[in-house]
Amino acid sequence: DVVWSANGNSFVMRLLNGSFLKDFSAHLAVSATSSPDGEFDLVGSYLQGQKISIVASPNGARIFYTSPDAGRGVNGVISSFDGSGPTTIWQFPTKEWRISWPAPETIFLTTKSSAQEKGYAYFLNSKTGEMTGVLSGVTGLVANLHPTLKYILYSEQNKEKTDLFLLEVESGHSNPVGPPTLAEKCIWSKNQKLTAYCAASSDSPKGLPDSWYKGLVTFSDEIWEVNFETGETKILADKDAFSTSIDADNLLLSEDEKVLVFKDRKNLSLWAILLSPQ
Repeated sequence: DVVWSANGNSFVMRLLNGSFLKDFSAHLAVSATSSPDGEFDLVGSYLQGQKISIVASPNGARIFYTSPDAGRGVNGVISSFDGSGPTTIWQFPTKEWRISWPAPETIFLTTKSSAQEKGYAYFLNSKTGEMTGVLSGVTGLVANLHPTLKYILYSEQNKEKTDLFLLEVESGHSNPVGPPTLAEKCIWSKNQKLTAYCAASSDSPKGLPDSWYKGLVTFSDEIWEVNFETGETKILADKDAFSTSIDADNLLLSEDEKVLVFKDRKNLSLWAILLSPQ
């Protein structure tokens, strides 16, 4: 796993060392050995202390990470990419969080998902450390924040059924939407209003989301385009479009949103779909 700066000159690489993660921070530097054709030296060092999760700020200049405190809780820290100038902005008594940094002053926090637990989601002010609750008591919560921060697509587990909802953050009102899938198997369009591309299977595996995270079950996905404003849905690629059964993960859109890229969780192969011209 690698976290990059905005200019691509700095990164933090997460490396598994036995049962522990080590975080190597590096940057490209010009030196006497740098060549005229664009080769640079790689200069770096390991960050001190254990990090649970790491994300980059929207402008790619800083990182926010969670680290265990002396007890059973967690600290939320902002620093430069090389770990210098750390500032603790947040503390919480439980450790298991999923984090993202979608806007300069807003960090998005969700409790790690399990069908055995109620899930919660918060906005964390990156300057003040103030938490604002946006979702609470959702079984098996998986949340996917819209780029505008005004909407959240989230999934909830109801026994063996997965339900997908759209939350309007300001009003707090949620509506059921489709297709039924885990919210993290969707990606928001930045060019089309309230539109997402989702991987969904007509036969959802049992025990979600825990069984999927543990690798005990897989999906056989189709790729959908969903406009939540109009309610229009469109299957872009059905099961027959692939040479094999696909369990799509880590969906990404090209900058012009003409290509959807994803990884098949079953074998880590990379796939791409050409989208219709907008």
